[in-house]
Amino acid sequence: MKQLQPGDILDNFQIVQHVRSGGVANIYIAKDVVYQDVVVLKVPREDILSQPSLLYHHQNETNISHHLDHPFIVRYLNRLQTHSYLILEYIEGITLRQRIDEQGTVSLIETLQLCQQVADALHYLHSHRIIHLDLKPENILITRNNNIRIIDFGIARQIGTEDLLSKDFKEPEGSAYYISPEQLCGNRSCYQSDIYSLGVVVYEMLTGNLPYPKSTDLNELKQRLIKPPVPPRHHNHDMPPTVQEVILKALAADPGKRYQTAIEFAVALAGYQSVPPTAVGRQTSRPVSLLSIKQSSHHLDTINNTPFMLPPPQHKKCILGCIANSDNFQLIIEHLKHEALINGAEITLLHVLEEDSSDHVTRARKRTQDNLNKRLEEAIATFNRYELYPVIRLKTGDPADVILDTAREISCDLIVLGPPRNRKIFSLLLHGSVLEKVAGAGVANVTVASTKPTSTLPQKPDDTPLTLQYVNELEIFLWDSWVIHLNSLSGVSQVLTGIIEKPQPHPLPSCPFSLLLDWVHHLDADKELQLRLENCHNEFHLALDLMARNTLEGHHDIVRNIYKYRAIPLSIEFKHLLMQLIVALRSAVAASHMPFTEE
Repeated sequence: MKQLQPGDILDNFQIVQHVRSGGVANIYIAKDVVYQDVVVLKVPREDILSQPSLLYHHQNETNISHHLDHPFIVRYLNRLQTHSYLILEYIEGITLRQRIDEQGTVSLIETLQLCQQVADALHYLHSHRIIHLDLKPENILITRNNNIRIIDFGIARQIGTEDLLSKDFKEPEGSAYYISPEQLCGNRSCYQSDIYSLGVVVYEMLTGNLPYPKSTDLNELKQRLIKPPVPPRHHNHDMPPTVQEVILKALAADPGKRYQTAIEFAVALAGYQSVPPTAVGRQTSRPVSLLSIKQSSHHLDTINNTPFMLPPPQHKKCILGCIANSDNFQLIIEHLKHEALINGAEITLLHVLEEDSSDHVTRARKRTQDNLNKRLEEAIATFNRYELYPVIRLKTGDPADVILDTAREISCDLIVLGPPRNRKIFSLLLHGSVLEKVAGAGVANVTVASTKPTSTLPQKPDDTPLTLQYVNELEIFLWDSWVIHLNSLSGVSQVLTGIIEKPQPHPLPSCPFSLLLDWVHHLDADKELQLRLENCHNEFHLALDLMARNTLEGHHDIVRNIYKYRAIPLSIEFKHLLMQLIVALRSAVAASHMPFTEE
């Protein structure tokens, strides 16, 4: 998305200020015209869908944000969106980097307080199998009441999920001055990496210096595998020796010799007065080491130290959707959506970027690429509305080879391809070069998405029993119904932001879901569920009518209240009731019970 300017509108948000342009996203302060609060928006850069590393950072933070809920971690907000961007709480305060730069050092008392909060947040993350991997003063906000918020989960690792940053990139990810030794060796699965980074942060807070010379050269960074850090008391002779001992233990090159939990580190630091100092704590001289990298780093290459490790999740069906042109894009997206909703499958959407040295081919391809990027962004937003969060992969090379390599890598169950552009070739099905090669490899089942499904109520004769196929079709219709109702709320925000003058009417009789309500009455199912579903649906449409009426009369404050306190809660309840209905129907099929009664 192009850089926004103050006053521009993005969904519910009016841009107030462009804060900065980062490597992955533009950061804005914005006002939500519906909720009337100030937020921070992280909007991906316009070229992000052409740069795998940037895209992976963005989708990594997006996926992990759904699992975060802690007072010392920035809150990610869930609002109606038509684009893929992040919405965060607005925090008044400064970064720890600003605090250090302003004061030179941070007092021991304040360091202990802030370290305890960071440790609490890290303990929460680790217990949820998340490793931050980029802890540094720039990523620790300090609020006006001196509490912290950890931010930026772009390179974080969630154990048990696919880690694209380690699969597709060989260079270590992280901030050079704070990265742990095992991260330098390519290990992104060690919880003690965050403890090491916290040790560097505490070192800097108390001394104003870093434990190693400032460098971004990988060979120089790897010196920390063999050389112990400069004792913090070399820079600050007033530091208690036992504080130094705690910091140096957190900075051990071997993760097994560090504190094993963030809480253990914080407790040791807070209790520095209760233990006698040793020779390690009294050191002030720079260390000298004659060890070789080969001798000292061998054990780091085989690190597998992961406390809190939970059993791996059960294998879900994995679908690989492959897109290379915009002609068949929508067919593939719809097929993936249906497979994921019905089978609870995980989606990997592969975008193959072909290389060509010809100028005119390159220009033509760029026009196609730009159109495809726009549709891909829209597809991601659509998936998210169905509570589907696909993994996007961007790879360059021969399409068939890339598809097969990716399918093997993720243990794919099903590959979904679009039909070839040439319909005569499509009639022969497997005679297209990419399709033929992929299907003939036998890596996974291959299907060609050829017909766009319709979002209409599936028909079932009254005298036939329920079948699993029918319930699957019905589930798609119910999800589509919910998304249609959810989309109807976007008209409200468009009126409040001035994009349109008045909302579109949503009369109850013409609502496609009303057809289903008539059908539900024939079910010998939970009558209370039927009644709640019908009442919720009617109340939602009533809320839409009230908002439309008050919009025309200019009562925008009333519209906002109805939106926040009636329409949104009703939409959530509506979805839950629809899913309860599906569960009931699947149970009926499983029990081979005919849930229809005579009229």
